Amino acid sequence: MEENVVNEDIADDGAAAAEQANMDILLDVPLVVHVQVGQTRMPLREVLKLGPGSILRLNKNEGDGVELYINGRLIANGQIIQTPEGNIGVEVTSIVTRAERLRSVT
Repeated sequence: MEENVVNEDIADDGAAAAEQANMDILLDVPLVVHVQVGQTRMPLREVLKLGPGSILRLNKNEGDGVELYINGRLIANGQIIQTPEGNIGVEVTSIVTRAERLRSVT
């Protein structure tokens, strides 16, 4: 009887190792991440007039938060920051709830 318990433990360890290997593969899958600062609607006539120095007026104000999308789905909200290296980045301020994620899809 004890022999069966030992064999089950070995089988469980093998299944856990295989599951971890599968998870490791998934963790390396590249995802498309984009940050949306704001948006606007423009008629084609105005789009065709865009050039260097043009200013697009967005639906947000300076200091408003940004949205973080992964593979086209809203995942988090954040703020634009400047990194110590002088680049810009996004500091995540909140992770959206499941209900919010579902609303962003519809």
